[in-house]
Amino acid sequence: VDRAACELLLEVAPTSRELALNNRWFLQRVVRVLAEEHGIKQFIDFGSGLPTQRNVHQIAQEADPASRVVYVDNDPVVLALGQSLLDENDNTTILPVDMTDTDTIFGHPDFTRLIDLTRPVAALFVSVLHCLPDSAGPKALVDRVIDKLVPGSFVVVC
Repeated sequence: VDRAACELLLEVAPTSRELALNNRWFLQRVVRVLAEEHGIKQFIDFGSGLPTQRNVHQIAQEADPASRVVYVDNDPVVLALGQSLLDENDNTTILPVDMTDTDTIFGHPDFTRLIDLTRPVAALFVSVLHCLPDSAGPKALVDRVIDKLVPGSFVVVC
């Protein structure tokens, strides 16, 4: 079913494959640069989507095994696959929360266990904000997240 849907998508939008690959490569590059060149050790991936190869935690933990990553997604398939892949990684979790519900995200016990908001954090919004309708307030979401971060933090929007 997924392959059939992809074939239909490619008929309507032939560059979708390249767009998806470029977004993935961008995410991988930005995490590597933030971890290696800027010393960021905490990442929040909003609307993380299905886990694939070279995920945020894998790249960040290559730079520093103590790096911590919180993925945020409320899709049941993403959650099931993500939780099974992350069970053995104590420095990484996936929160079953709508990415616009920042109060729940920042107050979640797994979030507070992993992310120290007194230290710099990278908040990632990669290939996700366009999925939100204007009524969901994508700019307000980013603003709420920025308000929680200390100087030296990064916000990535793509």
